Amino acid sequence: MKKETKKRQEMYAHFGSNYEVARYGDKFKEIYCQIRNETLLDIINQRYKNSEPIRVLEIGCGTGMTITFLASACNNMDLQGLDFSHTMLSQAYQKLDVSDRKFELVQGNVFDLPFDNNSFDVVYSTRFIHQFNQEEKKIIYKEMERIIQPGGLTITEFYTRHGKLLRNLRGEKENPLHYQCPTESEVCDLTAGSFKKWPVRMIGLRAVYKMFGMQALKFLISTTNIPILSLLREEYFVVTKK
Repeated sequence: MKKETKKRQEMYAHFGSNYEVARYGDKFKEIYCQIRNETLLDIINQRYKNSEPIRVLEIGCGTGMTITFLASACNNMDLQGLDFSHTMLSQAYQKLDVSDRKFELVQGNVFDLPFDNNSFDVVYSTRFIHQFNQEEKKIIYKEMERIIQPGGLTITEFYTRHGKLLRNLRGEKENPLHYQCPTESEVCDLTAGSFKKWPVRMIGLRAVYKMFGMQALKFLISTTNIPILSLLREEYFVVTKK
């Protein structure tokens, strides 16, 4: 087992049932999660709304925050989640046990996904791939592409490089396992240059929400795809079609 992987497993085991409070307990993190989940659903619905049941996999599903949202929001998804942490998966099972949607959770390795070729219509990950360097990201992307059906979607959340710099300027302590934020050219390298960006978080989220509310916040986040406003974008989905 790689040293970094062992450290991540130890970190998640240490957090235990307090993981969500530690990472998402803040009120504004809840707002971010709502926007992220709704954006993810919009992306999937644009491609598959009113389709026959589609197979959807979350890589790095953690405690099941996102997969639980999809389970409650959709009737046309057969959901699966993969994580390498038994601690995280046990919490995800507790959430999903109350859902009447079909689901399956798997403990496994993202560098060697335990699924056949062309197994899924959608593969997505949130706040996951930033933990890996560029060469590791390439391996992960190849595995995701391998298990996607032709015409299927890969949806991956990234942090922006300038967002990382801003956090450093604010004096936030940087976890060495986190924030391997790609440049534009590195994203192009991962995706062979064919992708679409969907912003999910902007710099100043708290202030915008306090002053203008949720609808204005969503609108302003959407405008960060405009080049002149792109420096306000802090986190975004990269969407590719096989």
